[in-house]
Amino acid sequence: MRPILGWSALGLGAGGIAAGAVTGLMATDQFNAAGCDGSGQCPAGTSSDTLGGINSLRTASTVAFVVGGVLAAGGITLLLLPPKKSNVAYVTPYVGTTTLGLTGKF
Repeated sequence: MRPILGWSALGLGAGGIAAGAVTGLMATDQFNAAGCDGSGQCPAGTSSDTLGGINSLRTASTVAFVVGGVLAAGGITLLLLPPKKSNVAYVTPYVGTTTLGLTGKF
């Protein structure tokens, strides 16, 4: 079960990182197409819809990168770290036709 979860988280994380890269590139492309300069200043005629769309893509990119990175790190952790060995004490009752008792491990 642990390897399945690890590989799944790693795959979802890679997808999140890829989605972050794509939306980041789309935001940069729209930013440049609007005529904005490197300091973040856009021409006076730039519509608020255009700026809102660019900011939405930037936010989506950041969220996708962060979530993808966390999932990928979790997946790698699950795959590389061995499961903790359990030293759990337990008691098991037993019932026979003439006996009754408990067995256990401590």
